Amino acid sequence: MSGEILVNGKPIRYDLVPVGYMADGLRLYFERGIHPGSFMLAILEGDLYRACGHADSTNKHHIWDWVSWFYNYAPSGSYGSLEAVKHWVERHNMDEAV
Repeated sequence: MSGEILVNGKPIRYDLVPVGYMADGLRLYFERGIHPGSFMLAILEGDLYRACGHADSTNKHHIWDWVSWFYNYAPSGSYGSLEAVKHWVERHNMDEAV
């Protein structure tokens, strides 16, 4: 995927992520298809039970904030299920192969 990723015609709002130090991992996932850590992968896949189990001491207090951020600011099709995440990563891998 080349170029800036837009959500509702606007760039992704990394400045509004609930926990600032997670923004770089999200950027790598959205823009290059690189899997994030286990907590964020669980959030992306919609497995909130697993996310709670992998959350650090800061993120465990922001699970709802993460859900809200993805709903409002993340690209459609980039999250919500294991299949959506696999497809998002595969799209980036195909773009790099071209």
